[in-house]
Amino acid sequence: MNKFLAAILLLIISTGSASAMRRKKMQPQRNDEIVSVTFHRTACFGRCPTYTIELRNDGTVQYTGIMFTKDIGVYKKNIGIVKVKTLFHHFNELRVDTCKEMYVPTITDVPGIEYVINYKSRTKKIHNANFGPDYLRELGKEIDAMITVDNTWKKIADKAPGL
Repeated sequence: MNKFLAAILLLIISTGSASAMRRKKMQPQRNDEIVSVTFHRTACFGRCPTYTIELRNDGTVQYTGIMFTKDIGVYKKNIGIVKVKTLFHHFNELRVDTCKEMYVPTITDVPGIEYVINYKSRTKKIHNANFGPDYLRELGKEIDAMITVDNTWKKIADKAPGL
């Protein structure tokens, strides 16, 4: 009977400490704020829009239309610190920093989603994010919904550098 109680007690203690470790792991890192997020939709074998959106913590956004988009070229606009910081807060809440760096594509002809998250002290890259957790695709939709290039954007180049 004593061995049984000891085993139960050991199980409770180990479960409690494992749970505490998970809680600690899920807390966002302090003093490592996001400086910028770059979101890139890659090409497919068809006519998938290919573009990059870089959001910076000062509220500025740079949109680079590469192929099969209405707006080809490089555009810049300040959408406001509050919008950008709200999005960055979602990245932190979802602990995007704990995602894998590469998700293996299960379908060959799907346009990719790539993220580069620059923190003050490090950089996190996520390749093939559309094959990762659902929230990575949802964050992409959130970014797309924030960005509509119109006559309020300033065109700064006719094409992406290096193309």
